[in-house]
Amino acid sequence: MIGAVLPYVEVIRLGSAEYLRAKEFMLKYGLIPSDALHAATVVVNGLQAIASEDRDFDKVDIKRLWVKQH
Repeated sequence: MIGAVLPYVEVIRLGSAEYLRAKEFMLKYGLIPSDALHAATVVVNGLQAIASEDRDFDKVDIKRLWVKQH
């Protein structure tokens, strides 16, 4: 599966900026650590949106995309 995805995505390295922003999101919005780290990665790297059905990302005011299956 991962081989099918990699041609269409860029893998981003995480560093202290993402960690510190994630910590802020956990404290400010009550996000769980994995959601906070994903949200921080979006914000710190200036990404446009996150693909997720998890509404917790709406707390951080991140554009959330989800393709509904029929």
